[in-house]
Amino acid sequence: MKTKPTALAAVFAACVLAVAPATGSACGSDFVLGDEVGAAHPASIGVAFAMNDARSGGALPTPENLTGMEARLRADDAAHMLEQRLTSVRSKLPPTSLLLVETRLWTRYVPVGQRKADVHANHDAGAAEGDVVVVTGEQVLRGLLEGRISWQQAVDSGLVVVTGDPANRMRVASLLAGRFGQQPGAALASHEQHVRR
Repeated sequence: MKTKPTALAAVFAACVLAVAPATGSACGSDFVLGDEVGAAHPASIGVAFAMNDARSGGALPTPENLTGMEARLRADDAAHMLEQRLTSVRSKLPPTSLLLVETRLWTRYVPVGQRKADVHANHDAGAAEGDVVVVTGEQVLRGLLEGRISWQQAVDSGLVVVTGDPANRMRVASLLAGRFGQQPGAALASHEQHVRR
């Protein structure tokens, strides 16, 4: 079996994206050298591969050249935009942690009754035990929020992975699907056709 140089480069890039330490600091995404593997989720490598494929196929734009702090601020902004989108279903949402793979920013969403004084999403160093975990990228989340990518297309193409207790995982996936039910642009559809050839 021969491996093309571009395939090796894609594997290398995805692995670096998934486990390389980012510069700067934001909320719960701080960690030191040696914490890289523990700070990421096992699904983050697969999501990084899917994002690389989507960029290669034109379904996702080439990321902007941002500093570590700028990237984390964008990720934080996207996480809070998701929180606003979930406002009407927050009481139905089981404890859920979101991981954005580019910056490895973890954000935790809990039902209103379980939240203490903080009324915003909490950034933590990782998911709490028993959380449903949603792993995706900031570019993908923005595509979902802006209606350029549908939830089902993102899941089918590996751009979003949801893990956890099966019943809670299905509930979170259903709630998110309802929040991201808009029809996407043609870019991801054309990417899916390219991948299936």
